Amino acid sequence: MTVEALWSVEFVSNAGGIGAGVAIFENGNIYGGDGTYYYTGKYKIVNSRIDATVKVVHYAGQPLSIFGQDPQPFDLTIGGPVSDSVMNLAGIRTDDVSKQMGLRLTKRTELP
Repeated sequence: MTVEALWSVEFVSNAGGIGAGVAIFENGNIYGGDGTYYYTGKYKIVNSRIDATVKVVHYAGQPLSIFGQDPQPFDLTIGGPVSDSVMNLAGIRTDDVSKQMGLRLTKRTELP
């Protein structure tokens, strides 16, 4: 089972914010983004579980993330069971663990 692919990502926070973007998982690295933020990070897979750290950086438009006003970069820890086609993961902001999110990743295409 490999997660190295282009994934679409749908996410929702415990504050009620929703969003969507894309992410590429390749060789332990994550690259992605949406209309106002880009994401970079690292992941590892151990015992059919994926664990990742992701930095979220504002680059355009209003600095409004799913957690509210976020003009500065913030970090997330994300994890959950690995799957070939759809992964349902959970995330927590490292600067404020009360800010949590659910993520649904859908594999769109394998990498070349």
